Amino acid sequence: MSRITVTLEVDSPEQEALVRQFHGLLQEMQQLALSAPDGHVMDACEAAVLQRGQEVNRQVLEQAVQQRIATLEKKRGTAAKLRLRSASGKSRTGTT
Repeated sequence: MSRITVTLEVDSPEQEALVRQFHGLLQEMQQLALSAPDGHVMDACEAAVLQRGQEVNRQVLEQAVQQRIATLEKKRGTAAKLRLRSASGKSRTGTT
């Protein structure tokens, strides 16, 4: 089988780690399928993918939730700063 080079752009080191883990999972499944005894390929691959797949799924979910939290915190922080600026501007106007 010929190799194909793929270039991906990700938004964070966490996304890079997930892409690498998924690639590792694919490679592991391929090796397992080639090395499992006849008649046991499906069982061996299914057990491995269920175990590793759950971990990868958990990490994907965790990363998505963390990103959402960070985005909301950033928005709220920006909104709070704008409210402070707005309030300080009004108080200066009211004192003059």
